[in-house]
Amino acid sequence: MSEEISNMNVQSLWGNPFFDFVIKPSTSKSGGILAILDKRKFTSISSSIGDGFMAVFGWWQSAEVQCLFVVVYAPQNQRKKRKLWTDIEKIISSHDTISIIMGDFNEVRNAVER
Repeated sequence: MSEEISNMNVQSLWGNPFFDFVIKPSTSKSGGILAILDKRKFTSISSSIGDGFMAVFGWWQSAEVQCLFVVVYAPQNQRKKRKLWTDIEKIISSHDTISIIMGDFNEVRNAVER
């Protein structure tokens, strides 16, 4: 994701014009995060980007509730993982709403899996 992502790029992935998106660019070897939101179902109010995650807060229209989506790209390093979960806990605590966490959690059980 080192190249710039435009509305046209995202629309070609999404397939219709009813979208919004938030990007966390890639850093070094870690992948970036792209969240595409269907504006007919979710209205974004704010977003924040941290080390290894991106959070999007908004209005989930069909459920008629505010909601926080947290998209994770977790690091392999245990110290960085602990910091990631501390950061996610803080952002969830700052929103008194439903929170959904999803993504790539990079759980490696042994070195062979790397």
